[in-house]
Amino acid sequence: MNYSRSRCNSERFDDPEVLAELQFAKENNLEYTFDIEQTTNGGGKRSRNNSVRSSEKLTNTKSPVKPKLSKSSSKAEKKARARGISGCSIKKSKSFSDEYDSYCSDDFDNETSEDDFSDGNDDYEYYRKDSQNHCITAAIADYFTSLELEPAVGELSSYLTNEQDIFFVFNKIVIHPLESGDHGLYSAVSSLLIALLENDQSQHNERLEVLIRVIEDVLLNIKEWMLDCPKAIEVFAALLAQFVLDGLFEKSFLTTIRAKVSMIDDAENCTVKAIEITEEPEMICKVLPCDGGLRPIDSLTEDICKILKDFVSGNTIDECRKKLLALNAPMYKHEIVYQAALLSANENDKTTTCLLGNLITTMFDNKEITQYYIGIGIRRFFNDIDNKIIKISKNEVGGFVDILRQNSKIEEDCIKNCK
Repeated sequence: MNYSRSRCNSERFDDPEVLAELQFAKENNLEYTFDIEQTTNGGGKRSRNNSVRSSEKLTNTKSPVKPKLSKSSSKAEKKARARGISGCSIKKSKSFSDEYDSYCSDDFDNETSEDDFSDGNDDYEYYRKDSQNHCITAAIADYFTSLELEPAVGELSSYLTNEQDIFFVFNKIVIHPLESGDHGLYSAVSSLLIALLENDQSQHNERLEVLIRVIEDVLLNIKEWMLDCPKAIEVFAALLAQFVLDGLFEKSFLTTIRAKVSMIDDAENCTVKAIEITEEPEMICKVLPCDGGLRPIDSLTEDICKILKDFVSGNTIDECRKKLLALNAPMYKHEIVYQAALLSANENDKTTTCLLGNLITTMFDNKEITQYYIGIGIRRFFNDIDNKIIKISKNEVGGFVDILRQNSKIEEDCIKNCK
């Protein structure tokens, strides 16, 4: 008998599950006892070597996430087993049992059911969404680094499948100048949004409505944006003005949006500034950094000059347009107009003047260049003449400007001071 008790005790204390219960009792200063008779196979109770116990352990190991509890087991046993500690057939003192039940009751007050455990679909969906958002963010960052419009549109358009995803993509694009601090990318933002809206005409209205919601959301939270970007009002006003100048919205849009956000003073001030900029586009220079979009880049200027000269020498308008668009510099399109006017004046040839004038009007008709950039380019050209930066008579470029005026869609205000 002594040998039997000794062997049983040895087996009991070798069992990691029993050790876990002993450790719990020790840490909580509780009395822990067990009945040796219940540990023998002959007692009819489950023991470490009992086949019934073994089969239960096998059942439990099939699905560690969903432990299967015997209905005949006590509530305390179920709780213990669910925590990975088997409800061994041992007697516990009342204090231990009560404390152990309390310890387990936090998570398992009720019977465990299959419905309490997720099948993992929610986790997978969360992972998929997070991965998609990361790809979108990376594609937008690549665009603003390279200003390559076509690859960005091709990648981002595949994510515009539902309203929620459209909102995420448009929001990331619109807030880029505020987040990055790069205030010279208004036109790049506008160009990308226009391309995404026109990518699928059947979804144009739906996407435009989502874009308006994005703009409203930024305006309604303009105070929070001012914490990260102190010039948030000026920056976003310039961006809204750029949307109107590029033809993304009508001028009346700013009045409408102003009425919607009028309850927030900073938001209303932002829309008022945007309206002022649309009336005097040169005001945008006060918001942009000195190198933020109105100063030509030497290498880009050389490329534009070469393309225009090749066009005059024999290339077709379509070939020239493709080469100019391939430069992927949407915010420097005013430089195309400037260099076309300069080349026309230098050549002082009617054929050259007609070719260059037709090139600009064709690009305008195909929405590859806007009135805003035509006006900026022409005004820069005449200002440089007035400031004697270029030694050319205004009469020498009159024919080029007249061709632009012949296009009825180009407003007279765009070039009214170009005389």
